[in-house]
Amino acid sequence: MVTGISSYKPAISIVVSLLSGSVDLSLSQLFEELTQPQNELRGQVLREIRIPRTMAAFTTGGLLALAA
Repeated sequence: MVTGISSYKPAISIVVSLLSGSVDLSLSQLFEELTQPQNELRGQVLREIRIPRTMAAFTTGGLLALAA
């Protein structure tokens, strides 16, 4: 059974991936854009670049884990 901080690693990795990039986003701005999109640039960056990048990375990692 996985306990402690290791059970939070996937969630932390997702948040860090969504925050990482050339357009600066704070944690509060990230949650605002995910719940109530307001800023056109930040929303577009999240929807078209960062969320697909994050999903592709986790899908690839999961498939590589299954292949091993």
